Amino acid sequence: MKQRLITHNGQTKNLKEWAKFYNINQNTLSVRMQRMSFEDAIKMGPAKKPSHISGVKICKDCKEEKEISYFYRLNRRKGNEFCPRCKECENKRTRKRRQTIREKTINLYSNGKNCCNNCGIDDIRVLAIDHINNDGAKDRADMINHEQWMVSLLENPRDDIQILCHNCNWLKHIS
Repeated sequence: MKQRLITHNGQTKNLKEWAKFYNINQNTLSVRMQRMSFEDAIKMGPAKKPSHISGVKICKDCKEEKEISYFYRLNRRKGNEFCPRCKECENKRTRKRRQTIREKTINLYSNGKNCCNNCGIDDIRVLAIDHINNDGAKDRADMINHEQWMVSLLENPRDDIQILCHNCNWLKHIS
């Protein structure tokens, strides 16, 4: 690949060398040069990292006062809006919500038995949602995320889904 040479102040260097010389990320410099001249691009200097946000906040669930770094930021583009729960409480809440959705889905598709349709094992940790017609790839291609897919299975029950344990599911696919 031919490198573009840039002459500035009587010196000729490629973009990578100029970026190193001015302590600017090469990609940052390249993007800037698409919008402005080389001189203007280097005048801007290195990209500024967001300033560290400091402060404390009280968690809605555990009621503890914690540094703001212990909270997820809701929207980086909007600025300093943070989740009302600390990361630890938010993670617990998310795990519980996902587990509840999974349990409801398994209950629905196992006709309330909460067991494998093939061997009858009832340990919910080893149960899986199986596509009867082996067309799960089509579902995964359309899936936004796993949790929303599980919710859609609850809201719109289907006939092509069954509950199998992981062993029976694996045996189904290899035989």
